[in-house]
Amino acid sequence: MKWNAIHCEAGFFNSQYASLGRRSTVSGKAQTWELLLCDTQGTACINEQNYTVAQGDLICLRPGDEWKLSLPVRASYVRIGEEAEALVERMQGWARVFCVRDAQAIRAAMSEIAMSEQKQDELSQTAALLSLIVMIEQDYSKDSRLDVRARAKMRDSIRAGIAYIEEHYREKCTLNQIAEHAERSPIYFHDVFQDVMGMTPYEYIAQLRLDEAKRLLSLTDMEPCDIAEYCGFCSQSYFNFVFKKAMGMTPLNYRRGAAMRYLNAKDEA
Repeated sequence: MKWNAIHCEAGFFNSQYASLGRRSTVSGKAQTWELLLCDTQGTACINEQNYTVAQGDLICLRPGDEWKLSLPVRASYVRIGEEAEALVERMQGWARVFCVRDAQAIRAAMSEIAMSEQKQDELSQTAALLSLIVMIEQDYSKDSRLDVRARAKMRDSIRAGIAYIEEHYREKCTLNQIAEHAERSPIYFHDVFQDVMGMTPYEYIAQLRLDEAKRLLSLTDMEPCDIAEYCGFCSQSYFNFVFKKAMGMTPLNYRRGAAMRYLNAKDEA
């Protein structure tokens, strides 16, 4: 390719500062080629296809891709200008989501692109971009693509398990039941779930129950004992214990705080 500067921009996105807690997803439509190196696990929907993403996964968006990411999202990113025709040809065969082997090196290359952009050093920026593409190409070798296919099958199992959990978390939900629905052995499912999601299946169930309890405490007048039963906690005392450990306050104090936040927001409006 000709040694001409390629316009691109890079940075780090953290939804904690962008969404202010008002949305459950971030979404958009890609205007150009965009690479996102994930620093959190979650779910990505690209052109109506769902992917489970983990820390160290690379999302490769093409112009026109409609995407949606579940919160929280922390990712380093690079957007590549339209004039990078030769680079685009090299990236055409990449999957939308795949795991890179040296995320630290790729993150450092993205930071170098961002620093060159700040200095308005277009040639250094182009050199850093070329280095980044070469590193990713090495990760996306033939052997790596085999790893991607195996990882895709694993993620299909995780998605099936998550779907079962989200439908049944208010009930007595055992690891054997979840793994059977995911068509995996309980030990295998437990290990890969923890690897991908960063928590065990039981911790995920507990988080769903806690989130639902917080919602009900904030938006309804249900008694805490009824909320505990509805959300799947074995007793109100255990519900109080788990809630206080996670939130640093009792369910009733959380409800009072939610009411105060509502009144304060209403006064400010």
